Amino acid sequence: MNKKNLDWTVIPRGGWGDMFVSYANMCQLDNRFNVLLNGQDKYIAKFLEYQDNIEEVIFVPYENKKTLEEMAIETDNINETNNKKWIKELTNISLDKFVLTHPNFEQKKNRQIIRKFPYKLPENNWKIKPHSLLFNPYSIQSLTASNHCPLMPEILNWLVHGTDWNIVLIGQETYNHVMLGETKFPLQISGDTTGLQNLVGKTESMMDVFNIADQCDGIITTSNCLSLWSIISNNPAVVVLNDVLTHPTERIALNFFKEWINHHPNTLLDCDCTPDQFMETFKKWEKTL
Repeated sequence: MNKKNLDWTVIPRGGWGDMFVSYANMCQLDNRFNVLLNGQDKYIAKFLEYQDNIEEVIFVPYENKKTLEEMAIETDNINETNNKKWIKELTNISLDKFVLTHPNFEQKKNRQIIRKFPYKLPENNWKIKPHSLLFNPYSIQSLTASNHCPLMPEILNWLVHGTDWNIVLIGQETYNHVMLGETKFPLQISGDTTGLQNLVGKTESMMDVFNIADQCDGIITTSNCLSLWSIISNNPAVVVLNDVLTHPTERIALNFFKEWINHHPNTLLDCDCTPDQFMETFKKWEKTL
């Protein structure tokens, strides 16, 4: 098939959550696509390239806050006539070849929630112990540690020492975001201990994390792309919301993603939950595993 004759689509801001929402819409159209992706994570492009309905992916990393904002404005308004200079320069493709697959929240386009769609993951060599739970306490790509539940260290300690589960801890040691600068993983843990498999800094991409999650009996995570993946892959999860999604104000996009993850098999807790609330929720949840 001539990839130049395929429709193109744009995934703005390039986060995993944004990609899942756009890709779900692509799957509904029963078509093959070329994708223009802008963001920071090259592995999202690799995930898309691995899918059967994607022909070509052009990955455009944004280098600073200014280019991030400019690209976001243009990709949010892909069906309008203005502000398309960078798209034209990068692709040399007529704009009438582009199909809007990402939600345009202001115009209420593509805001339906599609949680199930076909996908493939590359083979992997991760070996996870039986009777394991994946614990992902922080997502520091677009938020700081202070935006997350302050109980995360206490939750980890209780999971490791107060339950009989093997806990698989994942996260990035450092992340350099164009808006936030360098952020370090807030928990300082050296090596594995009894009941804890420490994989912080050892996964190359979220595809590794997804493969690891699929080997676990369940997931405990903050509200990041893993809280979407748990639904997509039907893996039960306790999602401890960050403070932004606990109190999403009137921002349409935040309410959209909160609604997206508030679905079986997820169980949601607010960022300001108490230790007793978490433990009570966990004990009820683990009985369903």
